[in-house]
Amino acid sequence: MPNAQDLTRKRCQPCEGGVPPLPPESVGELLRALHPDWRLAADGRSISRQCEFSGYNRTIGFVNAVAWIANTEGHHPDLQVGYQRCTVT
Repeated sequence: MPNAQDLTRKRCQPCEGGVPPLPPESVGELLRALHPDWRLAADGRSISRQCEFSGYNRTIGFVNAVAWIANTEGHHPDLQVGYQRCTVT
């Protein structure tokens, strides 16, 4: 089973078509290497996690960090931003 360290060394393969989704058993194995707050969508095609912060500035700092990493990786998650929270899908 992979661990979080293994996943940090990998690059995201964009889900822009032409690549079949991972089989459920592979998704479950990879999901176990992440923080337990990550949730698999009912259709098995995405994961999401809600992160909570002590204020708006910290939330926006997180959003900016995710945006920078996402741009570097060429993989752009959906971000739903609120006052003290951000859901990453």
